[in-house]
Amino acid sequence: MEFNQKKYPMKMIQRFFAKIKKPMFENECWEWIGASKDGYGYFRNTLTKKQTRVNRLSFDLFNGPLDENLLVLHTCDNSKCVNPKHLFQGTHGDNVRDKVNKGRSLFGELCPTSVLTEVFIKQLIVDILNGHNITIQQVCHWTGVSITTIRDIFLGNTWKHVTTKFSKEDLKYAREIIIPSRKLKIKE
Repeated sequence: MEFNQKKYPMKMIQRFFAKIKKPMFENECWEWIGASKDGYGYFRNTLTKKQTRVNRLSFDLFNGPLDENLLVLHTCDNSKCVNPKHLFQGTHGDNVRDKVNKGRSLFGELCPTSVLTEVFIKQLIVDILNGHNITIQQVCHWTGVSITTIRDIFLGNTWKHVTTKFSKEDLKYAREIIIPSRKLKIKE
């Protein structure tokens, strides 16, 4: 595999390669064994005199040029991988979409800051459908979450993995009961 020797001094390139755990096969992850924090490898760039993420350095070295406005993402989802075949550039939005598409995002009760549970939300909807008179203010009082949080659930902005288990008609009815405001624009 060829790399950009003109941009980086050979001494720096040798130091970079000395900190990579070599795989048996070229398509496997090249694990960074040097300094790391936040799950990502870091390397002191002798040109800029700054710490740089090794995935960015590897991308620039092998795939360049590096767009400073973009992130360097991993197809392998291994933050310590520096295999240039596993790296591509993208926006923050690309990174989020990639994470969601691969099922690595935390949502619902898997999110560490979540107060609500799937069971609570299902039961809340069932109780409303069974005629219990429940207000959005009551739910906020019971759970300690904001009106916006509850409203987003019933508008289908969050907790879709729970709300889509109900028919559109049932969910619309429950939404009208718990969110009585006629001024609220609801996306169908």
